[in-house]
Amino acid sequence: MTQVTSLPLDVIQVEPTLYPRSMVDWRITYNYYLALLSGAKFPPITVTKFKDYYIVVDGVHRYKAICLLQKFRKVSESILVEIIRCRNLDEAYVEAVKRNITHGKPLSLYEKIEVRNRLFKLGWDDKDTAKLLQMPKPKLEKIVAKRVILKGNELVTLKAPLRHLDSTTKSSLFPSKEEQKIFAVTSQLTLVKQLVQILEHGWLAYDNEELVKLLRELREILITLDL
Repeated sequence: MTQVTSLPLDVIQVEPTLYPRSMVDWRITYNYYLALLSGAKFPPITVTKFKDYYIVVDGVHRYKAICLLQKFRKVSESILVEIIRCRNLDEAYVEAVKRNITHGKPLSLYEKIEVRNRLFKLGWDDKDTAKLLQMPKPKLEKIVAKRVILKGNELVTLKAPLRHLDSTTKSSLFPSKEEQKIFAVTSQLTLVKQLVQILEHGWLAYDNEELVKLLRELREILITLDL
């Protein structure tokens, strides 16, 4: 049972543990903000009641865009919402995944694996998870085998550039989730930061001859440029 109504912005919160994406994309938020300025009307965001406030289940970018509109243009202090009932945060998380799978920016492979790991801890098997993520079960299992490592009691998802690492990697060298966030952006500055981080932390795939050859070429280029 759902209810569509208008709620004040200050009774709504974004709960990071419910968001199935790695991060909120500021570019999408800003584009939505510009669309609102031009008079666009968005569908209601989806929320559920939790304690003394409402948390966003679906529509984080729309919510943040309307918050920007209120902050800079003082246009609106409320937002149209669809209120759904969830028994707990785990159920709300599953609802968030369902809704983010069917529309908006597609979830990346990394994000899908993170969803799988979260649901695995909740007792889901890969068959049901694959159905939820709308991907073949064999493909999900193959990706998990390559990108998920059990480190202690924690399931760790590796970003694609680090998928060659394994559970034997020293804990002091093993990349944390925070350290892996740098691999989400592709500006020149970030690419160079990625390379420096890979080399500094010992994450380089030294057995990849082509990769080592390219690094030697890079060294010669840097010498030539006197950098």
